[in-house]
Amino acid sequence: ILALSLLNLIYDSTIKYNGVIIIDFSTRSVKQQVGRHSTTGSLMSLIFLAAFMGIGGAVFLLSNTIVSKRLQRLIDRVKRFKRGDYPGHAILKGDDEIASLERDFNAMAAELKIHDREKDEVFNKLSTSYEVIRQSRREYKGLVDSIDGVVWKADAKTFQFTFVSEQAERFLGFPLEQWLNEPAFWKDH
Repeated sequence: ILALSLLNLIYDSTIKYNGVIIIDFSTRSVKQQVGRHSTTGSLMSLIFLAAFMGIGGAVFLLSNTIVSKRLQRLIDRVKRFKRGDYPGHAILKGDDEIASLERDFNAMAAELKIHDREKDEVFNKLSTSYEVIRQSRREYKGLVDSIDGVVWKADAKTFQFTFVSEQAERFLGFPLEQWLNEPAFWKDH
């Protein structure tokens, strides 16, 4: 009865406390109770104080444990995410800052998964295209090298060769490097 008369929990439904417990009691009521029961007042006060601190400590430890577990779970997800392992959505519990952080993390993870998928698709398309180009070049080179004649390509303004088929050296005796590396090769020969 003494503890209930000394303890006045404040609760306002319009305010969101997000895990904060406010305990308010009047020192006047404590003095009145101690004065009425002067012999047992000190003992009761000590019992009340011990009970109050015990309950407060238990509430603190419980809330701290719950918050710590939720934060640790989110930290573990972030570490996995950093290694490229995209775990599923975080489990949302509550409407507090941690739940808000988990929602934002989920949104970011979903966006990054989409971007990663798109990046992989582009990479696969580029790899396929690159292989098609390489195959085309092999076929073109095979075709050009099979012609019994000299196939060449040169800049129209400078007449410097940019391509000369392998038969040029066999037919005309000049090494391919000379055809390609001497700017005035056409004019000089």
